[in-house]
Amino acid sequence: MADALGALKQPGVVALMRHALAPGTGDPARFDVEKCGTQRNLDARGRAQVRRTGKVPRARYPP
Repeated sequence: MADALGALKQPGVVALMRHALAPGTGDPARFDVEKCGTQRNLDARGRAQVRRTGKVPRARYPP
């Protein structure tokens, strides 16, 4: 992971992360990309995962 974070210092390098845990599979019926309420949203475990995941880049690369 340290190598991956170090690579972010290079010009033109970006990180792509998939969303955290969201219950269910696939898109729900009547899914609308413009309306968050129609999408699968993170559950409590997913929100906790996002908070943990976000600590590393925020600590290494503060705004």
